[in-house]
Amino acid sequence: NRTLYYITRGDSKNSLWEQPLDEDRPRFVADLGDKPIRNFAVAPDGDAFAYVRGEWLHNAVLISGLN
Repeated sequence: NRTLYYITRGDSKNSLWEQPLDEDRPRFVADLGDKPIRNFAVAPDGDAFAYVRGEWLHNAVLISGLN
């Protein structure tokens, strides 16, 4: 498979695109929402993909009185 997959971010949303290396124009694959994309992978046959999206949440909790 000679295809490059990439993600673009525009108008506050992420889009997955594929660019076959033997064609001039990319093809839109999917809208991935507005959360930041951390990683993605395409199945070897090109029929499926997976991605991780979201924002890091950092919380601190103080627990006292356990003695």
